[in-house]
Amino acid sequence: MKFCAYCGRQLQDDEVCTCRDAQKPADEVKAAGENIQQNVTEAAQTAAPAYDYAPYQSTAPAPKAPKKWLIPILCAAGVVAVAAIVILAVSFLGGSKSKIGKAMSKTFADAGYLAKDLGAFNYDSGKYSFTMSGKYEKLELGLGVSMNNSEMQMSVSLKDGKDVDLAAIIGLDKDALKAKIEGTDYKKVLTYDYKSDDKDDLEDLAGKDNIKAIDEALAAFYDSLGKSKSSGDKYTKAFSDWFSKLKFKKVDSKSIKVDGEKRDCKGYRTEVTADDVNELLDEIGELLEKDAADILEKAGYKDIDDLLKDVEKEVDKMEDVELTYYLYKDMLAGILVEANDEAVYAEFNGGDYRLQNFAVYNGKKKDDNKLVFKGSGKTNGDKETMTIEVPEEYSMSYSYDKKSGKFEISAQQYSYWYGGMSDVFSVKGTLECSKSSVSLTVKELNVSGTTIPVDKLQMTFSSKDDMKSMKGTEFKVDKADESDLKEEITELTESLYEVIMESETLSNLIGSLGNLF
Repeated sequence: MKFCAYCGRQLQDDEVCTCRDAQKPADEVKAAGENIQQNVTEAAQTAAPAYDYAPYQSTAPAPKAPKKWLIPILCAAGVVAVAAIVILAVSFLGGSKSKIGKAMSKTFADAGYLAKDLGAFNYDSGKYSFTMSGKYEKLELGLGVSMNNSEMQMSVSLKDGKDVDLAAIIGLDKDALKAKIEGTDYKKVLTYDYKSDDKDDLEDLAGKDNIKAIDEALAAFYDSLGKSKSSGDKYTKAFSDWFSKLKFKKVDSKSIKVDGEKRDCKGYRTEVTADDVNELLDEIGELLEKDAADILEKAGYKDIDDLLKDVEKEVDKMEDVELTYYLYKDMLAGILVEANDEAVYAEFNGGDYRLQNFAVYNGKKKDDNKLVFKGSGKTNGDKETMTIEVPEEYSMSYSYDKKSGKFEISAQQYSYWYGGMSDVFSVKGTLECSKSSVSLTVKELNVSGTTIPVDKLQMTFSSKDDMKSMKGTEFKVDKADESDLKEEITELTESLYEVIMESETLSNLIGSLGNLF
């Protein structure tokens, strides 16, 4: 007996599997193998140091600048394809200054029950928290993440309603990384000053480069707190201003099925050139220079100008891209992206709202388009259903009752083993949405056909932070030597062990987890 290397199906010794990957043409497999071999060879040449040996000595080569990997990866994906995707994304982020921008805004405002209820949440508060809680036998487990413009915390809690009330909290603020254990005899707060340069003992123990990398990562993460919204607003404005400058002209109308009937949809077309894209890149570049300098350096670029030079070289090679928008009643009915004799076409067929039924196709300009994926929705009173599928590959469905909050979501994928669609997961529960929070209570969970027992499993995303107190006697990790660290770790683990042994449920859980590894 043997097994297929692609789908895992059991085969006879002389049998060839009939799955799609196993049936790929030999020349395609050969080409893939050659590409892998080339990548391995290049990786070996890049990674392996070359030494010029002489008697009793060796000389390493001069250090090389980091290899620029970002642009080659993008180019490998196809310049035209990447350009089409980027421009389509920019189109959907376009502002409301132009006729097309207003049509897009109006289209996405015309949403279903679920989108409207989720959209009511206040995403701009600058304060967020996520909590997840559940029950295992008699043990209540909790997980939390909370952040605002100046602080971030993560917490894990365990309760058995009797002997155990444990909580571990890790926090990051402008001064230090902090950790605290509640519910034990250990009352200290562990602190690590990531800004301090006085860490000689710790550097001797863990390595100077490792400590430096940790400090830089913590500083960068702290600096990012509170900037996501402002950064997002800047990029959205840049996209919007750029899109508003594009010149549109009227073209022939197109007959598209909208709300159950064929409609005459007005066409508007614009041409996006390499110069247009480079103009956008200049705008984005100025923002990236402030927000992503460290990432660019790790990708092998001196600065944003170094990156943009490489990007612009590739953009200059791209052919002009034509964008055509078809409107019906001042909302989108279709979008056509054409570049290099290739096309991507999205059609919005409406129903109770414009995006309830849609389809996306690709192909050649003169050929029939191939369906890439589609969405099909229905509304019956307070209940909304939607299915999004990639034909013979993957599908996901949900149903939502806006009055009761009853929510179900499931996914399936094509299985070569079964020769059809098989279950990936399904969730049944209740969804509660408001301006300040979104909460899902799970009542039934199924993964790959197996029911997972859940008890009081709840997940909540809130527009308010929930910071825990981190006060207490400090143990400064960055100032400690090896002996101090060992002593403190011993004290902490012993206090945890005492609590664990007092709870039969907790000790059994840890024992069960230990048996898995």
